[in-house]
Amino acid sequence: MAAPAIPTIAEAAKRIAAKQLSPVELTRACLDRVRALDDRLHAFVHLTEERALAEAREAERAIMAGGPKGPLHGIPIGLKDIVDTKGIPTTCGSKILQDNIPDTDAACAKSLAEAGTVLIGSTRERLGRANRDRGAAGARSGDLAGLDGDRRVTAVPTCRHEELVDVLHGRLRVEGHEGILE
Repeated sequence: MAAPAIPTIAEAAKRIAAKQLSPVELTRACLDRVRALDDRLHAFVHLTEERALAEAREAERAIMAGGPKGPLHGIPIGLKDIVDTKGIPTTCGSKILQDNIPDTDAACAKSLAEAGTVLIGSTRERLGRANRDRGAAGARSGDLAGLDGDRRVTAVPTCRHEELVDVLHGRLRVEGHEGILE
């Protein structure tokens, strides 16, 4: 089965703002693609399908009522398994933390949620050989490999605070590539 086509973040943001793309449809497409590819890529530790669809429905209602909050409103994301996310297991890839379910969000998770993103799950901190073979390597490799290594909508790289601020204010930096979310 072919994986569904997923737009870039900039393309999706433009289409959502123009009410040409439903955050619910985009979220379903991302979840479908993860399910289609993750047996091979092993990029996700935990999918939050019910939460993601609820957040996507809420984003869609808000956008239809008054427009998007900003360029990330309704955009599905994944957060690395090192980012505390309230109610979602955060293990940092360690068996020692297998029962760790944070009571609060890390600052970046909170900021992204306030921007209206849709959390589809947590991504692996370290990847197996299949992901290295896809050309994704290093600290941000799980984020890039999540949807077949094509830098499409799915995961937010762990980053310094100033990079997160750039993303929240309409600039996107991924592995040295910069773009403006217009």
